[in-house]
Amino acid sequence: MMYKLFSNAYARMRYLRFRDMRPFLTKVFNVSLSFLMIFTLAFVTIETIDPEPALAASWDCLDSNGRPIAFQTEYSSSNLIVHRYNFSNGSSLSPTTFSGSGFNGSGEINATFMDLDGNLYVQRKTSSSGSPDSRVYLVNPTGNPTQVSLPASDNRTVGTDLNAATFFVDNGYEYAISAKGHFSASGGLMRFSGDTTVVRDVAITLGDTSTSGGSIKRSKAKDFTWIRDNSSFPTMFNGLKPSFIGIDGGNQRIYVSSYTISNQGNNSTESIEIETQSYSISIPSGDRSDFGAIYGFGGDNIYALNNSSGNIYKINVSGSGYSITDTSNDGASTSNNDGAACHSGDPDVTFAPTIPTPTQGSCDGSGRQINVVLNNSSSNVAANFVVTYTVNGGSSQSLTSGTSVSASSNGALTVPAQADNAQVVISWYAENTTNNLREPITGTTSLSTITIDASGCVTGSVSAVTSLNSCSSGAATSSIAVTASGATMYVDVQYSFNNSSWTTLQNGNSISSGATETYTIPGAQSHGTTIYWRYRASSTGNPSSGSYTTATSRTVSCPTVTFTTSTSAGTCSGTSSTPSISVTNTGNSTGYFDVQWSTDNSSWTTLQNGNAISSGATETYSVSSAQTHGTTVYFQVRSGLSNPSSGSYTAATSRTVNCPIID
Repeated sequence: MMYKLFSNAYARMRYLRFRDMRPFLTKVFNVSLSFLMIFTLAFVTIETIDPEPALAASWDCLDSNGRPIAFQTEYSSSNLIVHRYNFSNGSSLSPTTFSGSGFNGSGEINATFMDLDGNLYVQRKTSSSGSPDSRVYLVNPTGNPTQVSLPASDNRTVGTDLNAATFFVDNGYEYAISAKGHFSASGGLMRFSGDTTVVRDVAITLGDTSTSGGSIKRSKAKDFTWIRDNSSFPTMFNGLKPSFIGIDGGNQRIYVSSYTISNQGNNSTESIEIETQSYSISIPSGDRSDFGAIYGFGGDNIYALNNSSGNIYKINVSGSGYSITDTSNDGASTSNNDGAACHSGDPDVTFAPTIPTPTQGSCDGSGRQINVVLNNSSSNVAANFVVTYTVNGGSSQSLTSGTSVSASSNGALTVPAQADNAQVVISWYAENTTNNLREPITGTTSLSTITIDASGCVTGSVSAVTSLNSCSSGAATSSIAVTASGATMYVDVQYSFNNSSWTTLQNGNSISSGATETYTIPGAQSHGTTIYWRYRASSTGNPSSGSYTTATSRTVSCPTVTFTTSTSAGTCSGTSSTPSISVTNTGNSTGYFDVQWSTDNSSWTTLQNGNAISSGATETYSVSSAQTHGTTVYFQVRSGLSNPSSGSYTAATSRTVNCPIID
């Protein structure tokens, strides 16, 4: 308002004599004073005012079905007209006109390009004659054009006489490259650091060319675009895939170019070299003229508009060359035009993933789950959903880092149970990288806050303690005691001897709150056997499904040491022999044995003191010296899990030496 007031004041004062100014200046002063009082009052009354965004919202790159929008700029009567087309259904959207007064300069507005976020840029020549440089403007649907800051002190481009441009991305850097036609020597490369800031603007360098498809008339190809996915395109003469493509309609040729960037990211020395190859194509006779608008969508989808007829063609890879086909769509027929797109989508692809308002699901203990539907039923390509959620404004948690849902299908996810009255916000995006499609284009879509109603969910839990029961004959059973708390709980209990094959001991058995029930395996297990336990519980009935909780495993420790003996008088040698005793460990663990012998069953000599014998093994011990004919040798044995040291002995069969003298 103040700007307008003083602008009008200045305009009037230019034609007033000084004596005529006093009434006018008085009026200006009074109005100004009133305005300042109002402003001051507003400032005092309003504590904070959210500032308006610096830049207007960008254009919609895709329609509601995820199909791309093509943008054609037309310079007409010194104004800029932005046309929009939906090649998918052949419709034209309402054009938007921007007054030429919003662009500094007197030349045409051309060399249009568009970034991945839907920001539309144009370049206005500073003059309508010669080889003028240009100023760059960001033009979005609402608001005034915003001039882009360039490195040059006069804020003008290095490139001159520009009428073609495209945006592209390399190693995360965002660029625009402009030229007259298909990369004349006067073109330039700009690297952006923000939507309205260019930090490097340098002239392009032309490298080698291949004229295998005919001579290259750079100025005859009025526009070019970035090929976002060039993997299916023919390899050029230099071994590289092409990155830019345009049409020379008059000579029925396609020109493709590759690039090499040196010193990337350096604001002082970064440079680019362009190498170009021509291909011969067939163009209908009525459209062998300028193609001034080339549209690069997602993947390898390239379209071109003929200036004279407005006919729109699709550029196809055909073997080792190219061809074009008429799409039956039409744009504006004009010579002062250029084309741009957001480099995403495919006119033949529908991409409309959504997540409808989630519903509150089942109780899980005292909390309630949230059911999330991944809706891709309206798409004819797959969508990869990434979903996160927050609880009570906390940090973001991942629900899925990537769940693929096929075309015309739905998927499902479940947010873990949350407490009553918890505030849950679900955020998501979905993408199809083949066609460079993403919904939304940037960021995520956050759904309305869900307030959990878990008032009807029962609070309950269980705890479990395992144990081994008493040994009997070297074996024992194991038990698990399960205690319910807070509510009646229903439990599944299983046991295993190998932690792999499980046997159900209880199936949905109910336990009252505060009660403990003990379950025991049906048969005693031998020494050394491990019994594994697991359980799951629900407060709403038989758990039936869901994960188990592991309880402490128990290994049977019931060692036994039993034995048998056999004795022998030995083999005669003359009138004597050496008796021996054999001890067999019939227990289930290693035993330790004391063995003694005697010739009078009263005074005993130790033969073995705590000797170890493995389970099932037999060891034989002989007395220390041969005994004469008629001597009786007595044996006794005792055992333990360690050296017995004390305790009673068990007598073995005595043996009498029978080695008489035979005359």
